[in-house]
Amino acid sequence: MEQKEAKLLYGGKENKSLYNRKEGKPLYMNRGKSGQVTIFILIGLVLLISVATVMYISQESMLFRSSKFLPGDVKPAAEYVEQCIEEVARDAIKIAGMQGGYIYLPAYIENNPLTHIDRAGIKIPYWYYEGRDISPSIEQIEQDLGNYVDENIDICLNHLEPFEDEFDISIKSEPLTDVLLGKEDITVEMNYHIVLRDGLNKTKLDIEDFKIIVPVSLKKMYEFGKQILEQENKQMFFEQVTVDLMSMNSGIPFTGLNFKCLGGPMQWMVSDVNKEIRNSLKSEISKIRVKNSDYIPFLADEQVYEDLREFDVDDIAEGNVPENVPEDSYEYFHYLFDIKYKTEDLKVGFNYLPEYGSMLKVRPSSNGIMKSNVAKGNQFLSFLCLHLYHFSYDLNYPIEVMIRDDYTDNGNGFVLRYAMPVMIDHNLPNREKATQSIFEYQQQDYDYQEQCDYLSGDYTVIARGYDDYLYESELEGVSMFYDCARYECLLGNTSFESGMSYNLETGLPGCNGGFINAVKPGYLDTSMQVLREDKESGVIEFWMPKLKKYNFSIVAIDYDSNTGLFSDVEEFYNGTASVHLVLEGMYEEIKIYPDDDGNKISLLVEPAKTYTLEIMLIGEDEELIGGYQGNWTVSYAEQKDKDTIVFKTMRYIPEPETDDELVNMYLALFEGNYENELRPRLE
Repeated sequence: MEQKEAKLLYGGKENKSLYNRKEGKPLYMNRGKSGQVTIFILIGLVLLISVATVMYISQESMLFRSSKFLPGDVKPAAEYVEQCIEEVARDAIKIAGMQGGYIYLPAYIENNPLTHIDRAGIKIPYWYYEGRDISPSIEQIEQDLGNYVDENIDICLNHLEPFEDEFDISIKSEPLTDVLLGKEDITVEMNYHIVLRDGLNKTKLDIEDFKIIVPVSLKKMYEFGKQILEQENKQMFFEQVTVDLMSMNSGIPFTGLNFKCLGGPMQWMVSDVNKEIRNSLKSEISKIRVKNSDYIPFLADEQVYEDLREFDVDDIAEGNVPENVPEDSYEYFHYLFDIKYKTEDLKVGFNYLPEYGSMLKVRPSSNGIMKSNVAKGNQFLSFLCLHLYHFSYDLNYPIEVMIRDDYTDNGNGFVLRYAMPVMIDHNLPNREKATQSIFEYQQQDYDYQEQCDYLSGDYTVIARGYDDYLYESELEGVSMFYDCARYECLLGNTSFESGMSYNLETGLPGCNGGFINAVKPGYLDTSMQVLREDKESGVIEFWMPKLKKYNFSIVAIDYDSNTGLFSDVEEFYNGTASVHLVLEGMYEEIKIYPDDDGNKISLLVEPAKTYTLEIMLIGEDEELIGGYQGNWTVSYAEQKDKDTIVFKTMRYIPEPETDDELVNMYLALFEGNYENELRPRLE
C-alpha cells in the first residue's frame, strides 16, 4: 500500500532514490500528512527567493524583447520605440506596394521611361523588359525594407525627446533591422541598443532587441503577381486580346478591299489610329478577369458559357444557333485569364490609361499617313476602282497590374502594383523581341541636328547577308541610320575598311535603347535595337535577308462544290485578283493583279521559309468568286535558277446564289484543306 501511494505522489513511477534502503520504505510515507506540508513549504520558499532575486536584479538592469513585460515607468518609452518601428515599416511597405516591391528603384528603371509607368509622380516599374524578368526578388524586398527602416527610424524617434525630462537617454548602437516576409504578415526585428537611467543614475531600461509584426500579406500578393507575369509570357494573353480588339475596331484599318472610286487612295492618320487604339484599350483592358481569383461574377452561371463551347462555325452555318446567349459571353471566352494558380482571396485588376502612352509603328505609312493601294480593273472590269490595303502594326504599351487583399492588415486591405509591357510585332504577339516602335510625339520646332553631329564611342557596325553569288559575306554600301524615336541620324555606309571587311566605324548619338536601321537595294530593310551588351563589346553585327524579284501569274482550277473535287484543268486567270504574301515578323507584300509593272513579286533568298499566302479572285459583279488561303513553304533549292511563280487558285462552281451557298464557299475557301492541290510552283 505504501509503495503504491509513493508511485502516485511522484507521477505514478517508483523513484528508488526516495526510499530508505535500510528499512525498505519510502522516506516520507511514515510521516503522513506532515510530509506533504513540508513539500509545499519548500516550493513556496523557492518561489519567494526567485521573486526576490528578480526584483533585485530589476533595480540594476533589465533586458526585455517586448514592452508588455516592462514596469509602468519605462513601458511608454519602449512602446514609443516599437510604434516608431511599426510606423516606419508601414511607410516602407506602402512604398513597396506602390512600386512593384521596390523601395529603391534601380537606375535602369528610374532613368528609363520605357521601363515604368509614371502615375501622379509615382513610378510603377515594369517587371519585364527586353525579354527579361526585372522584378525584385523576395530577398531584395526584405533587404530594402530593412534598409529603409534603418535609414528613417531616427527621424521618427527624434532622440526619444518626449522622455528627455524623465530619463537620461543613451543610444549605444546604430539600428540594424531584419525583415522576413511571411505569407500573411511581415516580421520586423531591430537590434537597437537603448539605455534609460533615472535621476539617481540607476539603469531603468537596457534594451537591444525589438520585434513587431505587420499583418500585411505582401509575399502572397507578390507570388501571385509573379504567376500572372509567368503565364502572360507563356500565353501572350494580353497580346492576343489586343490584336482581337484592333481587328474588330472599324477605326483601325487592317486588311480590306474597297471598290468605290474615291478620287484617290483611302487615307488614315497614324495619330488618329493611335488615339483609337488607346481609347479602345482604356475601355476593354479593365474588363479582364483572372480565373480562380476573387473576380466579379459573370451574368450567368459559368456552366452556361461552358455549354456554348459545343457550338462551332459549322453549327452556325447550318442554323444550329444556341439560345439565350448571355450578353457577356465574349468577355467570358476572351477576357478570362486562366493562370492555373488558385488565390480566391485576392482580387486582380488591370488598367491602361491613354496618359501611359504607347509606341506605334505602322507599315506602310509615310509622314504619319496610311494609304491604300489603288489599281484599275483589267480590260473586262475597267469601270472598277480597287482599293486594297493591309497594314502591319508594331505596338508596345504598358498595363498596370493591381493585386489586392481585402482581408489583410486587419481588414484594412493592401494593394501591390506593378507594370508589364504588351508587345505586338507585325500584327503578332512577340514578348521575346524588343520591338522597334516610335512614340507619337507632338511636332516640336527643334533642330536635332546637334545630337546627330555629336556621336560618342567607337563602334564597328557590320551587316551580313548573301551576295550576288549567294555566298554569305559582309555587305558593302549598306546605309546605316540610328533611330532615337524623336529623330534619326545617318551614320554612314559600310565600306571596305582597313583591308579587313566591309563595315562602318562610327559613334552613336546619346539616346539609349535606339535602333540601327540598315537599308540596301535588293535587301530587306532591317532594324536591330542596340542593347547594353552590344555597347560593351563595341561590335554591332546583324543579318540582312536578300530579296529576289519574280514574275508571277495566276491560274484558276474549278472546284465542284457538289462533289468536293478539283478539276484536272488549269486555266490562265485573266480577271482581277489580289495577292497577299506574308513571312511572319519579317516581310509582306500586297499586289493587285494585273498591274502595270509586269506582275512582279519578291521572295527572300533564305533557307526554307514558310509564307502565309492569300489570293482573292474578284468577279465581274465585284463579288468574291474564289482564291487561295494557306501556308507555302519554299526552300532555296526550289528558288534556284527560277524566275517565275505560278499561283494556283480555286474557282468555286457553281457560283453561290443564296446566303447559305455563300457561307459554304467561304468555309471551303478559308477553312478548306487544299494546300497540296493548289501549291504554287516556280518555273
